[in-house]
Amino acid sequence: MDDRIDRDLMTAQWDPRLITAAEAMALAGDWPTSAALIDGDIVLLCAKDGCGQSAGQLRYHGTTVIASASDYLSAVLRHMVTGHDFPLDHRRKTWMRN
Repeated sequence: MDDRIDRDLMTAQWDPRLITAAEAMALAGDWPTSAALIDGDIVLLCAKDGCGQSAGQLRYHGTTVIASASDYLSAVLRHMVTGHDFPLDHRRKTWMRN
């Protein structure tokens, strides 16, 4: 396994008018995750309520995919929205408080 990093696979950038880096950290930072080694790849798994679904790949065929905190936050946020119908517009929703 080598230590290559593919910076083109994950380029976490979001429009701060939609969500700021601080908001992304506040939302995704508390979301439970784990990592698993599957067929030589390291997979980021959702640990919310026993979900167990993939939220992204940390390493794929020897190449680091998620190489920064913003890549990690982006992967977790994407899974929160698509896998759990989590509203990113948390300022007008009460989902987070329940």
